[in-house]
Amino acid sequence: MVEISINGDQLQLEIRGLDKLWSFRGKLEIPLRHIRGVRHDPAAAGGWWHGIKLIGTNLPGVITAGTFFQHGQRVFWDVHDPQKTIIIERDDYT
Repeated sequence: MVEISINGDQLQLEIRGLDKLWSFRGKLEIPLRHIRGVRHDPAAAGGWWHGIKLIGTNLPGVITAGTFFQHGQRVFWDVHDPQKTIIIERDDYT
């Protein structure tokens, strides 16, 4: 599970529970100015291909959590239920 909050000009994503273990991550911070869009896309979140796993866990249909390399970019996934997943698109990938 991920808890979402805004602190000043930063979107903060706090990874909670065992998801910290599965994703090898405790927190993500994204400057609001770098957010291009937010969307709900169960098909993208539920697909079996999330990229080349750099660090994390990938059990298709069960959990995808961690950092992956997909379409030339680093992406972070924390998905248990694709129907409850949001995708945050950034305009930079540094």
